[in-house]
Amino acid sequence: MEPQTGTLRKHGVLIRLQEQPFRVLLALLDKPGEVLTREELQRQVWPGDEFGDFEHSLNIAINKIRGALGDSSKTPQYVDTL
Repeated sequence: MEPQTGTLRKHGVLIRLQEQPFRVLLALLDKPGEVLTREELQRQVWPGDEFGDFEHSLNIAINKIRGALGDSSKTPQYVDTL
């Protein structure tokens, strides 16, 4: 993972994520194995009132992370939601 360029690699293959999904992934990686609430993610990734529809934005970000990692919501290996 290369935070400064917004890229990560999976099996040597370069994977690019948009800014917000990448920031969500960084927040999750900062606390591996811990549960992060929506409120915590909102404060870290969407501070202030600039985020618009936060719930929708977070759902899209998680879906993009899962897509990039080849993860599934039904059988998650990397990102699990409660």
